[in-house]
Amino acid sequence: MARSSDSLKREEKPLFEKLDQYYLEIQNILCKYQSHTLGLFPRGSSRHARVKDNVYCSMALWALSRAYSHIGYDEGRVFELQQSAVKCMRGILFCYMRQANKLESFKKDRTKQNALHSRFDCTTGNLVMDDNSWGHLQIDGTSLYLLVLAQMIASGVEVILSKDEVDFVQNLVYYIERAYRTPDFGMWEKETKDCGSNLELHASSIGMAKAALNAIHGLNLFGGGASSPSAVIHVDPDAQYRNHVILSTLLPRESSSRETDSALLTITGFPGFCIDTPELRERTETRVESVLEGKYGFKRFPKDVHPFFKDEHHSDIKSYEGFECEWPLFYLYTYISAMFRGETEKAERYWDKLSLTVTRNESGYPIVPKFYCYPKEVIKKKLTSPSLSSFPPDTQMISPDEPHPFLWSQSLYFIARLLRDKLLTLSELDPIGLHTSGSHDNQVTFHNRRINFHSPSTHRHTVVQVALICESSRLQSILAMYGIPTQTIKQIEPITLNSPNDVLLKVYSHLGENKKLGLSGRPMRPIGAIGTSKIYQILGQLAVFYPTDLSIDDFYMSYDIKLFIDTVKSTIKFLNSYWNMTGRPTLTLLLRQNLFQIEYFKDTIKFLAHLRGGEVGGVKVRLDRLQALVSTSCVDVLDCIGEGDQHDVRQAVTCAARSPRLRSRSSSLSTCMSSSLTSFPDDAGTPVTAGGNGDTLQIMRFEPGPVDLEEEPTYGPADLKVHSVDHLKYLIEGENNILGKIYLFSEVGNKAGLDYLLDRVSITDHIQNLYEEAARRKHWMAVRLAASILNKVVDCLAPSLSHLLVKEKEISIGVFGFPEYTITEPLTPNEIAQIMYQQCMPYQPIEAVLQQELLIYFGGLSTRSDVNKMFDGMLCFRLGWIIQAMKSELHRKSISSQILYQLSPYQIKKLLKETLLENPERTALYQRQLNGALNRVPPNFYLKVYGILKKASGGITVRGKTLPQYPTIEVLSGHEKSFCKKVDQLLSEIINPEYRQLVIELLMVFSTVLERNPELCHNNCINIDKLLQDAFQLLETDIENKRYTVGKDHDKTQHPFYSLPVGGTCGTITYMSRAVLSHLLEGGVDSSCSIS
Repeated sequence: MARSSDSLKREEKPLFEKLDQYYLEIQNILCKYQSHTLGLFPRGSSRHARVKDNVYCSMALWALSRAYSHIGYDEGRVFELQQSAVKCMRGILFCYMRQANKLESFKKDRTKQNALHSRFDCTTGNLVMDDNSWGHLQIDGTSLYLLVLAQMIASGVEVILSKDEVDFVQNLVYYIERAYRTPDFGMWEKETKDCGSNLELHASSIGMAKAALNAIHGLNLFGGGASSPSAVIHVDPDAQYRNHVILSTLLPRESSSRETDSALLTITGFPGFCIDTPELRERTETRVESVLEGKYGFKRFPKDVHPFFKDEHHSDIKSYEGFECEWPLFYLYTYISAMFRGETEKAERYWDKLSLTVTRNESGYPIVPKFYCYPKEVIKKKLTSPSLSSFPPDTQMISPDEPHPFLWSQSLYFIARLLRDKLLTLSELDPIGLHTSGSHDNQVTFHNRRINFHSPSTHRHTVVQVALICESSRLQSILAMYGIPTQTIKQIEPITLNSPNDVLLKVYSHLGENKKLGLSGRPMRPIGAIGTSKIYQILGQLAVFYPTDLSIDDFYMSYDIKLFIDTVKSTIKFLNSYWNMTGRPTLTLLLRQNLFQIEYFKDTIKFLAHLRGGEVGGVKVRLDRLQALVSTSCVDVLDCIGEGDQHDVRQAVTCAARSPRLRSRSSSLSTCMSSSLTSFPDDAGTPVTAGGNGDTLQIMRFEPGPVDLEEEPTYGPADLKVHSVDHLKYLIEGENNILGKIYLFSEVGNKAGLDYLLDRVSITDHIQNLYEEAARRKHWMAVRLAASILNKVVDCLAPSLSHLLVKEKEISIGVFGFPEYTITEPLTPNEIAQIMYQQCMPYQPIEAVLQQELLIYFGGLSTRSDVNKMFDGMLCFRLGWIIQAMKSELHRKSISSQILYQLSPYQIKKLLKETLLENPERTALYQRQLNGALNRVPPNFYLKVYGILKKASGGITVRGKTLPQYPTIEVLSGHEKSFCKKVDQLLSEIINPEYRQLVIELLMVFSTVLERNPELCHNNCINIDKLLQDAFQLLETDIENKRYTVGKDHDKTQHPFYSLPVGGTCGTITYMSRAVLSHLLEGGVDSSCSIS
């Protein structure tokens, strides 16, 4: 029998009373502080509203409205609470939109001066601090706003009301999309922990950006019932992939300078839920809990001096170690996250801890203190008594009296209690389902669009679809003879094939464009492999795009056929591992005639046979007609183009495949390559099997092509400097060598400028034509020289750099033996290229582009766990020195080092790998040269140097530069990267690779001696150069006394010491140990010793 509504209300009356109690509480603690104009909440007694505080306040109001709605009671309060939350969110949006000029500037130049401000006047919305007086660049704050905005809209709340606001939110997505390469101030609005001037990549910021992008991708901002496709938000899937990879690399650290931070709790659990791997999440949380958890809450991070820093100089930070405040706020994050995971025992444990910290105000309402700290008098006593190693056992932390509640904590406290009292469900707090990340159930539809970012771990067995498109029917016929199914551009109609740089970038440039706000659309960033592996419906027209890095219009590396094949294999493996979209990836390959030159014909056909066989490198592939692949592909609808731009976009989509840009290279290649297709191998028509390993390359056996049979250039660069422009023009007419022509045109450009017209064609265009001709003929030295003169820049420089930086590596640019520039933070591709050209062009122009190749290869290798051991012991990648190491490896094989510049990009990649890997065949001298050039150090090297420094009051000196004992060991620990960098800076003074390696060996020996003789210490400076000279002298004495014989194959240009093995009775360890012990026990010229 159905119960009456009256009896239902009587039974649920206690529930209603609980909600009414929460309503009164939230009115008295939260709403009474809400601004009547913008709906913003101030912090404390100031009128300054902070973004993160306000987002959590609006979340608490929204959560309570959801709780009321959940039981279908009092629609008036549901509306009131919803609108209070909406007013706050719109207030933040209003303050953000007033900074549209900053947002537009930030898209072009991601500096802290262009960052959106994070503090406003809560009544007027005016900015309250200038660009440099506060850490406004907080990617996590803007990301949190977008995350909660998405959650509210997903729950049916209307927040965004106009197309202008949609465009602005789309630009906020661009603002956070590249969090993976945007150093910021982190959650705590400060710079590095030693208050230096460098911003850092923060895992908490990248993680919150990843969570926000997951939440808002595909969301219609006008709500689920709206029909406007122009209100749908789009996220770059390749940027999201990079956020995922960089975040996974950073964790469990918070940043380079901070081993952990309580801010990480916001991304391992509520509200971010963005760690896909349970093991990594648990490891990160365990470190936070073990290092930062206290009796009253969590410390923010180690050596946190808040609130004392404002009164003290940053050099005194170490004095505050152990003084860190404890914040109950993080008990709340931990409790809510445990509730989401169903970890009842953990949730109860932290609720009990939290309950001990809660106080009550004069009205009897529970208040969560901002933090607990030691009394000022206790701190003062400890600071004035250095001998006092710890606080007295009975010292209690206190919560300072605050006239206003800390609304951030209070808001989370409301949410936690609603969950605890079962007034709010988990799905109501997270309607998008971020807490189910990694599950196929995490698919929410808005206006027939699917939020289709998943954890890559759920797609480990993704089948990669491949469509082969021939540029001509003639090429298609020849491939058919080998059993390779292909289509022509005509045969795939009505689908169009385009270059992403021609069409997709143009379409995206309209996304978020708003002239009233002064906002352009998506910045002209390259489209990555995930983006080009979707099929697009653009204004009703289906379009596919071939990958950017496989375009022949790109950097010269795409002319290398073997590298092309290798890149396709890597792309297939990448898509299999990191595809995170609904549907399968579809890789569209445009097969051009240059791929089938006679010397590469079999390699290319064999690779295509692997595709036809259904497996490449262990990855399942499906090769089929493009039309047959559409139904199982990921199809993305781009109907976001305004009516005024639709004609131009539609014309670009339909005409690009037949445009001169797509065809121009093909026609020029046809002439050069026609012989390849006429005289194809005799076994044509015989189907090719996919057996064998097509990757084998004898890198050390340089095989010259036809171009190497040409005569050498008549004149070298040095010879041409004395000639006038008129004489150079005369010499050009008689030069047939392509490299010689580039030398001549380059010198004309140096004297008359690259815009100088010669035969009505500029010098730039002449060199561009020679560049293309050299690329087709595979004359790689000429290609690289022309590319450097033309200032060519390869795509993906910035992501490659970011991959290395987050692995705590530095990149040093410059030619070996000349000044270098060390990059320690993410830069734009143009900034990286500018540094490379500035550092290399005056000394060795070819290296300006060769070092770009190396950076791309290093970036790719750094993402592969199977080759990461190659980088062990390498803190700084000095690209000029690495090139020197590669030359040494060639020299070891009796190959001229100048051959390096003539190697193909694929051969360079293989040589790099061989150089990085250990090889027992190398002599001791060559191994030292390589390790020195690679800047490689043995395990625990920096810790051992730290141990030496603790015993050496005068510090350590190398080449006249000293690493002092103080304040180094007082401010830094041996585990910190800052200390490792200081040691590397000391060693960077050495210009000889093998000598650098001997210095490292000596420091290891010195450390071992001190470890075995702990009673020894060194009262003055340790002169490493003097100790090595002593070791050299000991060897010379043994040679004179015939106790050691120099081998016949000894390099007479080097001291015999360099060729000694490390171990053995006549190894470097023996002589170094004798030198060190003699120095410590007898006393050296520059130092004195004592027994401690």
